[in-house]
Amino acid sequence: MNNIRYRTVERTKILTQLIDACRDWASVRSYDASQTGELRQKVILENHAYYTEHIPLYRKLAEEEDCGKDSDIDSVKKKMMLSVDVFKSYQQSWLDDNDYDNMNRWLSGIFHQTIEVDVQGVETIDCWIDRLSTAGVHAVYSSGTSGTFSFVPRDKDDWKLAARLNTSYLTPLLAPRISGNPFKGKLVKSAFRMLPTGTLNHLSGKKRLTDFNAVFLGFRGGRMGNQALITELAPLFRSVSYLYDIEITGSALRCLTRGARNEEERRAVQAAAGGSSRATGRKLPQDNRQHQSIHRSRA
Repeated sequence: MNNIRYRTVERTKILTQLIDACRDWASVRSYDASQTGELRQKVILENHAYYTEHIPLYRKLAEEEDCGKDSDIDSVKKKMMLSVDVFKSYQQSWLDDNDYDNMNRWLSGIFHQTIEVDVQGVETIDCWIDRLSTAGVHAVYSSGTSGTFSFVPRDKDDWKLAARLNTSYLTPLLAPRISGNPFKGKLVKSAFRMLPTGTLNHLSGKKRLTDFNAVFLGFRGGRMGNQALITELAPLFRSVSYLYDIEITGSALRCLTRGARNEEERRAVQAAAGGSSRATGRKLPQDNRQHQSIHRSRA
């Protein structure tokens, strides 16, 4: 147990250093690329050892490839690169039949924790994800353009680290705006380069980019992976517009990409399409690839 705790703390420490390096890169500040590369390799090896111990599917592959937890970086790169198909390796019939007990078991196989949330009465993807959240598992899904959703689970700590990384990329944009004085922009940017990431994130949430409007070419709400980024960024701007000004449920999105199989699913699709049309005057497409863009609006 002590070894597991050490690995978790060490991994978080390295990831925090990499996030800081990412912020420096985004700020056009010099950083030690060689050291950053070494940190990346170190965290890959830490992850490999941790995954081998705790993720059933990963451990099975490691055993098949004879790639133990103490393997070197070249062996991990050569033998342990997994296809994204891993995240959609469940049986479609489980979602069709609302069999979320099996979905729990499948997700446990690709996650480092056993998932045993109560799924009694769960009949939709979004309800299942809500139940997972109560157990500290944050699951997001792809837009399912292939007809099959990819589900990616994260624990609470990884979820927070991902949010910090997103903010770090915005440092050069946020720093002069937070100052409220364009003439101090360069000085403020230099000062912000010296701030710890956590302090920057705290300050970023206190001020808005009041001379910026944002346009997100996606849905106003939903559980897709990039939707989490939209949710983080939207409050920073003066005003926000969406390509589809509605919240889309996982079940409705799945029906849109795979086609409705019964009357209930047809009603779900019609409700989503009708809400989109009323809100924006646009009809929902069959292919819901999302993109995002931000434009500056000058008064």
